[in-house]
Amino acid sequence: STLALEQSNPNTIQHTRSMDTPHTQMWLCLLLFLLSLVSATSGSIYIVRQLRLLQGICRLTVIRKRYPDITNVVVYISLFCFVTVCLQTALIAYKQQLILATTSLYTALRIVCSSLNLVCFQCLLYLQVLRFWLMYFDVRYTISSLEREWTVYLDLSQTQKNWFFSNIETYGSIRWLLPRLAGVCFASTTVCVATNTLITLALLPTYADVLILVLNLAPVLVHYRIHAQTPTFYDHYYMRDEMRSITHLFLVYLVLEMARVVTKSKASMDMDVVHSLLLCVELFTIGALCFMCTAWVVHTISAEYGS
Repeated sequence: STLALEQSNPNTIQHTRSMDTPHTQMWLCLLLFLLSLVSATSGSIYIVRQLRLLQGICRLTVIRKRYPDITNVVVYISLFCFVTVCLQTALIAYKQQLILATTSLYTALRIVCSSLNLVCFQCLLYLQVLRFWLMYFDVRYTISSLEREWTVYLDLSQTQKNWFFSNIETYGSIRWLLPRLAGVCFASTTVCVATNTLITLALLPTYADVLILVLNLAPVLVHYRIHAQTPTFYDHYYMRDEMRSITHLFLVYLVLEMARVVTKSKASMDMDVVHSLLLCVELFTIGALCFMCTAWVVHTISAEYGS
């Protein structure tokens, strides 16, 4: 009977199916929003607990050499990044209702949420640049100090020419580095936010997002360079493992951002579902970053040096 109905009135059946598809996709977007909300809430609780455990062992040298104060800021920015991702998934889930209410409100909310996400991600990138560099400088300075104990008897001039000894008050100082790196971060973030805003307002083509990807990629390449230059034979604090994992997570995040650029250029319900799914994966990537900075460090140090 169903086959006879379809043969007798195919236009009606096709119209019904076309109506069901957007409805299903809307529910999928709503489900992904709820998934991101639950994941962000439970992940935040877990990360805050691990951060407190990390703060409890900050007196240990192996933790102090990881600059836990910067880690604290990174974790709190990541938690705020959870909020921005959840807001973006909510915008997609309620896209049709917002557009029916007022298109300008939907556009403004898109700009605000995406801009906040860009600011958070840029801050995370440059804070990790600062942290990785200080960790690297500290390792090289320690090695140079150990070498000085015997090279001073052979050639005193070589010790005096050591770059790490002569720049300890500048490139080895967080007070000297922080304002300079903050200036670079501010300039990069401003360009990213301005570009994103102009693209959302259709004043720039979608492929201008490449500029944002390049500005995000630059500090990740610095991460990779620092990791590659960090000595392996003096890594009894497992710093290289942490650097490598965090760098890989940032690369995964950038790949997801590239996929989002592609989905943004195609306005359809199918792409909205894919966009929501990519945002959820980005949420888990940021959570993995926090895990590496807190829980992984606590577990590794406890297993190596005792609880």
